[in-house]
Amino acid sequence: MKKEIVIDDYFPVLNGQLMFSQPNGNELWAIILEKAWCKMFKTFEIAEGGLPHVSLEYLTGAPSSSYSKQNYPEMWKG
Repeated sequence: MKKEIVIDDYFPVLNGQLMFSQPNGNELWAIILEKAWCKMFKTFEIAEGGLPHVSLEYLTGAPSSSYSKQNYPEMWKG
């Protein structure tokens, strides 16, 4: 089942800081993904403490997984 999710450019802030996702530098993908996820469920409460790969899988239907640098250090060698 496909569902279109339209988001705006308003993000929850408190004292000038984003309340939930914290971008790395100027990256916006995490807060945009979080907004789409929360809009789908009609609340930001569901996103607190969540993992991005879970919402990506749910929103796209594509399988996902997460790897830890501590558990797989050889993956991160240059």
